[in-house]
Amino acid sequence: MPREFKVLVVGAGMAGLMLGHLLERANIQFEIYERAEELRPLGSAMGFGANILALFEQIGIYEDFKKVSKEVFGTAFVDDNHRQTAEIGGRFLAEKFGYAYRIFSRPDLMKVLLSRVPAHKIHMGKKLVDLVQDDEKVTLTFADGTTATGDLVVGADGGYSTTREHLYKWLEEKGTLPAIDREPMTFGFYNLLGTTNPMDPAKYPVLAEEEGKIIILHRSNSRHAIQTFAVPGNRFAWNVTCHIASNFGYDSKVSSTTDWGTEATDAMIEEVREFNAPFGGKMKDFIDATPRESISRVKLEEKMFRSWYGGRVILVGDACHKMVPSAGQGAVNAFQDAAVLVNNLYDIPDRPTGADLEAAFASHYEERYPNAVIAFEISQQQSVLIQGQTLFHRIMRWIVSHTIPQYLQERTIDRVNSYRPQVSFLPMVPDKGVFGVQPRKVSKRYQEELSAGAQAL
Repeated sequence: MPREFKVLVVGAGMAGLMLGHLLERANIQFEIYERAEELRPLGSAMGFGANILALFEQIGIYEDFKKVSKEVFGTAFVDDNHRQTAEIGGRFLAEKFGYAYRIFSRPDLMKVLLSRVPAHKIHMGKKLVDLVQDDEKVTLTFADGTTATGDLVVGADGGYSTTREHLYKWLEEKGTLPAIDREPMTFGFYNLLGTTNPMDPAKYPVLAEEEGKIIILHRSNSRHAIQTFAVPGNRFAWNVTCHIASNFGYDSKVSSTTDWGTEATDAMIEEVREFNAPFGGKMKDFIDATPRESISRVKLEEKMFRSWYGGRVILVGDACHKMVPSAGQGAVNAFQDAAVLVNNLYDIPDRPTGADLEAAFASHYEERYPNAVIAFEISQQQSVLIQGQTLFHRIMRWIVSHTIPQYLQERTIDRVNSYRPQVSFLPMVPDKGVFGVQPRKVSKRYQEELSAGAQAL
């Protein structure tokens, strides 16, 4: 029987869809509310490793994920003439951690996640305009005049989370919101990105190769770095990153009023069309092979928020820790949030009080916050290493790839791969590889259910 409490999820992005899938597996009632009128999976290439693939295997989406991804064993940096300037190896990952690093197109993973959530539980065109909570419930009001009532709300609505705004107003009224959480996000980069339609393997032999390749082209005397990845289906996922400001500074404040619509995207498309592409040819070849509605221009903001929950409301994913995507940790940490949160919700009473929810949220935060901070710091480091365009950044790339011993390079990867949460209400996937994994919490309810089932036999 489904549990007697209901979870209202705001946002049907990656965090919201993963949360929906896990709540479904945990037999917890939920509904997802998305402001967009339709889901249009956008994005370019992403990469995942052992710190999330163990969860994928446990919840049964790993095989589908493998079909839309390719193993990759390192990253090469080249200049505008395709001369290699640096290389970072990665072939040790599969042996050490039990899973090879895999690259894929974000829209493909979104389709996998969408297939795991009952369609009738995703409500489109629901722009949140008000959130009111009391000792017994929380009520959402949407721009179309409809409302929804549940026992708790999870804000999975991204970096500019409306849920967070309502939560922070509530915390401010209580005098418990730290000043740092009201400071704006910062960003030092923006991206133009997309995924092409199928292209010709005869022209681009890398498309037919079983292994994926990461080649990052840094243009000389330019603010731009270009990445093009071969993904399954004879397609390329591509992005052009611009390191902003005339001095390539990294302290610009995000402005919600900046024009990031169609006109700005079209302008950047024209700006980069004649750039050389990592696998040969010009970027226009890849841009013209990409449906225009699938090309987007996005800010790469970042901020680690301190306040994640209050009362009957909790935040996950970009809503509470917005990371630059260079190290692939933004989506990974959103999925880890979903798993750990559902673990804590699984163990609360069938009719939870406010105190029960507060304890579950506090337990979630205690586990997730320090691990998210580690991922956030690594994302910062990787963003300037991979995408930074100052002379200092170029020198650092050369130093890292030519002078730092492999074991020191691996320390960063070790930090993120030692933490691999799984859900506590399903059989655990045995740890793979030769590297130690952090202990996981055991679900009391799940152990009691197993014991009761054994006794019934």
